[in-house]
Amino acid sequence: SRVDALGRMRALFGVSSFFAADEASPFFDSVSQVERKSTDLHSVELNRTSWGWDVVKSFAGFRYIYVADEYSLDSENLLGETGNFSMSADNHLFGVHIGTELFYDVGYRMSLSGIGKGGIYANLNQFQGSASKLGTRFIDNEDNSSTFSTSLEVSLLGHYQINRRSRFRIGYQALHLGDVLTTSDNIPGVLTPFFGTDSSDKDDMFFHGLVLGLEFYR
Repeated sequence: SRVDALGRMRALFGVSSFFAADEASPFFDSVSQVERKSTDLHSVELNRTSWGWDVVKSFAGFRYIYVADEYSLDSENLLGETGNFSMSADNHLFGVHIGTELFYDVGYRMSLSGIGKGGIYANLNQFQGSASKLGTRFIDNEDNSSTFSTSLEVSLLGHYQINRRSRFRIGYQALHLGDVLTTSDNIPGVLTPFFGTDSSDKDDMFFHGLVLGLEFYR
């Protein structure tokens, strides 16, 4: 959120001459601007797993990854005119992946492991872009496309064996997705009536952080 009583703020994009002079006026000479950005990631996989000497696990299977990326800008100018600019990018990745996990037995129910896996997917994606002034949209476009995407994931985990069929784990995980649709890769340099009709789905995304979990075995 930003405020400037003198109205010296403006959007990062310019405006095409296709629009009337004041059609996108809320985004310029702004006294207040609020930006919002959010990304959701969900993943489901079904694997066939093989073990070697109880210290090496390899797997291959099917995986679905959903990534939703959203951005919006609310702006108000010196005349009290309000506007909204928003983008939404949805990715549906369907594909196969393979991986392996190596274990090291620390002792007394504790072990460490490292996981690496990679995959390739058909990515069915959808982009939506809109802009409005005083609640009336003057841009409202959608683009549906498809591409091939990839994933590369690594994890370092510590395990605590609760009983023969379950264990607790904690660690660090990093996931890279290649050739996906994002809002940051589709911010227009110049806002035109065709914004949102020809989106780019060749961006990369990187997720990482602490992971906690419970594992159960048959």
